[in-house]
Amino acid sequence: MKRLILPFLAALALPNALYAESYNSGVAKIQLPQILKLGENAIKFAKMGDYEAACSKQREHNYLIKLNFEGLQELRPDFDWFEMRKEGLELQNTLCSLR
Repeated sequence: MKRLILPFLAALALPNALYAESYNSGVAKIQLPQILKLGENAIKFAKMGDYEAACSKQREHNYLIKLNFEGLQELRPDFDWFEMRKEGLELQNTLCSLR
């Protein structure tokens, strides 16, 4: 019986170990659609002239990028997250000064 249990447990554990991702990457994967949506909404509110809402959405967008920065880098290493953060902060400063 012991001979059967050990290989069975190993077979269950092995696929999980091969496809494991870091906690930060997993959280970033969940947060990325929300980050993108907040950025889109900030621009849409700005086009409508609602700078208070645009400022609020852009602040949240920037905060989530800062909070999930390492995970986002792991998730999308080909993307320049430093530039995204810099541009987001510049847009936030502009939008928040208009309200």
